[in-house]
Amino acid sequence: MDIDSRVRSVAHELGDFDLISKPSTGDTIALGVKYHANCLASLYNRAREHDKEKSSEKNSQAMAHSITLAELIYQIQDSRKEQPHTTVFKLSDLKKEYCKMLAQQGVAEETQEIHSTHLKETLTAAVPGLTANT
Repeated sequence: MDIDSRVRSVAHELGDFDLISKPSTGDTIALGVKYHANCLASLYNRAREHDKEKSSEKNSQAMAHSITLAELIYQIQDSRKEQPHTTVFKLSDLKKEYCKMLAQQGVAEETQEIHSTHLKETLTAAVPGLTANT
């Protein structure tokens, strides 16, 4: 009974429009549709490979974010050493710089998803003596 819903979800995940359209007329179990074990195994293996590719892409983007954040922290600390008492950073400028550095790392703009508040909290936690002012 779970095969029908599992096949539908896997087909949607893979974007397999041929498979999505076939059982669209109703419950495949009620229609008497039978699945070949080899076909099911092949479908599930394709879904597993698709998941691996997505997680691999996510890991590489996370690594790029970590490297970029470390570089930004280094830049902030370096500029604070040069001007220890008068250094002020605008959050919007830091975010723009972070996005620019991410683009240099090869992260596409639509996948950057940078939240200013999260960036601010991360930077204030990572850089000693850095405080946020409104």
